[in-house]
Amino acid sequence: MPRSNNKSADVSQAARQIRQQIHTVENLRFLRHLPGFELDRELPTLLLQLLGKLHRAEDGDKEPKRRGKHSAAGRKPSKR
Repeated sequence: MPRSNNKSADVSQAARQIRQQIHTVENLRFLRHLPGFELDRELPTLLLQLLGKLHRAEDGDKEPKRRGKHSAAGRKPSKR
């Protein structure tokens, strides 16, 4: 059990050191000069197509079946 106490003490000490380093003048100056990140509002066409394929695969590919003389399974309709 004492080992877990040391581990939590190490984690809290590491967190404290990280906070101290982030708040140094050099780091604050560096972080202020980083460019802001902006998300694109539109996804590229290829990514939209891939997401569509993934969605259809997850849904079991529920494409509308053709209606006609022959079923989609390739069998001829039985004569009754």
